[in-house]
Amino acid sequence: PPKHWIKFNVNVAFQKDSDTGAIAVIARDSESKPILGRKMSVKVSSVLMVEAVAARYALIIARAKRMQNVLTETDDQILNQAVKSKSPIAEILSILQDIWVILAEIPKAGFTWVLQEGNRLAYELVKTVHPTYWELDFHNDLPGIIQLIIDTEASHINTA
Repeated sequence: PPKHWIKFNVNVAFQKDSDTGAIAVIARDSESKPILGRKMSVKVSSVLMVEAVAARYALIIARAKRMQNVLTETDDQILNQAVKSKSPIAEILSILQDIWVILAEIPKAGFTWVLQEGNRLAYELVKTVHPTYWELDFHNDLPGIIQLIIDTEASHINTA
């Protein structure tokens, strides 16, 4: 993210047979260091719904922590376009309305799209979701692949 900004990456998974979604949210500072992580499972009826719930969850965290200069990044183009253009989608309308309200409440907030490949840490984190809420502590041991991604991304920053 730009200097003095926080970027929230969100990623999801969805199991249609159980109407269960998995959410991963990673917040990074302007040096791309992870500063916060959350993951959880939710009952939803579609991939689009779990994407919207994840984005709203990231914004709720940002607002609760009184963050400013916040970017929320998703790999769902439909959600991204709906948020930016304020286009209603019936299936997720109440969630979109929450997102629009929270974006308006956070000084300097934005919403953007990224290829899934640009969201690797959240992608790996979402694979580890189980039915209970879980909070990541980036100062303690992390699962191997997640620590590897953090280390790899940090080395790219240090050599740039």
